[in-house]
Amino acid sequence: MFFTRTIKNPQFSPSAKKFHYQFNFRELAKITSGLLRTIPQAFKTQNHVLRIWMHEVKRVFEDRFVNDEDTVLFRAILKDSISKTVGEFNEKDTPFY
Repeated sequence: MFFTRTIKNPQFSPSAKKFHYQFNFRELAKITSGLLRTIPQAFKTQNHVLRIWMHEVKRVFEDRFVNDEDTVLFRAILKDSISKTVGEFNEKDTPFY
């Protein structure tokens, strides 16, 4: 859901200043690869899994953004997608141990 909303958003389309905003299914593979490289002890609860997934999503997408407006919009899309899929989630409420 977030992936479709991200790639179809005109703010994330490639342009002269944002020529590296070319998102495809390779990004989804990078997210999956990041999840598969974690250790099983990191997945204590559903919230831990969601936090690790969010970290990987942010790592893959946000590292390319060139301005704060893109980051803010992307985080809003991500938060909205999570709330529609799994309900309310506060990233700071689930510490890693």
